[in-house]
Amino acid sequence: MNSLKLLLLFVALGLSVRGAERPPAVSPSKPNILMIAIDDLNDWIGCLGGHPQARTPNLDALAARGTLFTNAHCQSPLCNPSRASLMTGLRPSTTGIYGLAPGIRDVARTRDHVTLPQTFTSAGYHTFTCGKVYHDGSIKPKDQKAEFSTWGPAPGMGRPAKPFANLPAKDRHPLMDWGAFPERDEDAADYKIASAAIGALKPEYITTRIASTGRNICPRSLITVPSLGNSLRGTPTRPRRLASKCTAEKQAT
Repeated sequence: MNSLKLLLLFVALGLSVRGAERPPAVSPSKPNILMIAIDDLNDWIGCLGGHPQARTPNLDALAARGTLFTNAHCQSPLCNPSRASLMTGLRPSTTGIYGLAPGIRDVARTRDHVTLPQTFTSAGYHTFTCGKVYHDGSIKPKDQKAEFSTWGPAPGMGRPAKPFANLPAKDRHPLMDWGAFPERDEDAADYKIASAAIGALKPEYITTRIASTGRNICPRSLITVPSLGNSLRGTPTRPRRLASKCTAEKQAT
């Protein structure tokens, strides 16, 4: 085991990376650390009561191994101020950051404030980040080296060439869309970020990482696919094709 210790952060929409597997053992005085921070999760995971259409076995297994806080709340209902608060330990009312800008190093109150990853670095850890830990672009390139020891991949989520949802074009927000995209999990940004994090956990790699991601990876065997009937009438071609394929695979098993 490398003398450097492990710091792992995961951020975004709902990742679970081999939740039932333990990382390599290290000295109790300096354990490896994995932090999973998730965007827009709500309380739909199983250990928090769940949602009929959500299956989160890996996150549930992870929660069962530790302490589950069932009355925790984000500091702000917006990305940048909430992340800034989490990483600095200061409320938005203290940082003065309420919108998607400015970043923490652009505000007098937090310009020289010691953040969570910097705290671990000063304690002898090597810190690694991938995905979206801070709000996109909020940490300028010149400031990045001071935040984390290593910055891993942070691919964009991507969008289909043509929107799925048939919404009025007037005043339509570019992010207002939904559908099965991309067709292969391996092409999804969340999958790439999770893969980088898994690689960072391997003993032959440096023992420290932080990551952010979005997708809860769930075996098909745990998914109950409802009867489609005529419910797909009017659905765009690609989602309809994927839904039919998923149903056929489930029936085959």
